[in-house]
Amino acid sequence: MKKTILKLIPLLTLFLLRNTLWAQLPPVTFSVGANVCDHSSWKLVFYDGFDGSSLNNNNWYRFNSNNWGTTDDWGEGRVPYPGNNTVIQDANVVVNGGTAKLKVIQQPTTWQCATCNMAPYTQNYTSGYLSSKMRFNNGRIEARPKMPIFKGAWSTCWTRFGTSMNEIDFAESASPKGMPGWPYIGKKKPNNAYNLHAWAPLFPNNPYNLHDESIGNSYPNQDWSSWITGSRHKYENWHTYVCEWDTACIKTYLDGALVSTIWKYYQNVLVPYNTGGGQQYYAVKVPSNCAPNAGVPYYVTEGYPYNSQSQSKLIFSTAMTIPEKTLSANGELGQMEIDYVKVYQRHPGEEGHTEICSDPIPAINGPNTMCGTTTYTTTPLNKRGNLEY
Repeated sequence: MKKTILKLIPLLTLFLLRNTLWAQLPPVTFSVGANVCDHSSWKLVFYDGFDGSSLNNNNWYRFNSNNWGTTDDWGEGRVPYPGNNTVIQDANVVVNGGTAKLKVIQQPTTWQCATCNMAPYTQNYTSGYLSSKMRFNNGRIEARPKMPIFKGAWSTCWTRFGTSMNEIDFAESASPKGMPGWPYIGKKKPNNAYNLHAWAPLFPNNPYNLHDESIGNSYPNQDWSSWITGSRHKYENWHTYVCEWDTACIKTYLDGALVSTIWKYYQNVLVPYNTGGGQQYYAVKVPSNCAPNAGVPYYVTEGYPYNSQSQSKLIFSTAMTIPEKTLSANGELGQMEIDYVKVYQRHPGEEGHTEICSDPIPAINGPNTMCGTTTYTTTPLNKRGNLEY
């Protein structure tokens, strides 16, 4: 028994050191009979089917809007994120034929913020960008895009706002920068992923010394055998992507099939096993599911977007990861095309949104049950426990 206890104590010490060094939020406990899941019906709060011949400016900005205003005359209005060698241009967003097209074009362009201290920004490519004017902290996001696939292509359907901690990339496709025999030879190949990020808050608003954490996953059927046999997930074709950013878990769907469930809360559990030197223990992370055990500590999964005050925006962006020119003349390399976008919430009133299913909008693709008309309450639900920062 002494040997077992001695082996257990160092492991528990490692747990304590881990929570100190990794700078987790403090644990939370739940009462008997607690249910952390919300089973209320989803209600449509945002829809765009991209009908007509122009973008609905009530729904979107065509630049990287990091403020609540309408101006893009600031440091990142036309400057994309690291690794994206483009300048964002309004003209690269085209609406016709019932879809929105976000184009990547080889077109050397210079842009400079007129009211901030930055040097002129010049790149060999321009790209398209959509940023929603609606902000939200939870919901069911559904989109039907097809992604470009060319050397250096990088396209993302995602949520984020400024330096807030939440980012959900529910479809992020990337093609290699180029290698012989592309895309079938080499260590890298085109891939479509879904990722979660909890970015650390900026100083001094970081009392727990939190740091950046991420959870990365790839959609199925993208290994080399799938490429060779032609059975791969062809993200350059039409697919429906759904992300349910919910009370206690994030679920990801591809064409109606659930591919991932990531739970917000987990518990450290020690599992015994026997070796020649006596009994040992190893740690496993057990998710809370909807009904967590009462009176025991639960932690927030590292990388889970937990900040309930993030005011996230919905973004669709295209990019180019190759800085130098790859064509002999200017020309269009590819485009992300979006058929429709929908956002649902269980309790729209909590964030000042309104259910729009009863409004005379164009026909909505998908089950009618997703447009429920049942009543709902705006009573605060403490929907993310006591762990919001």
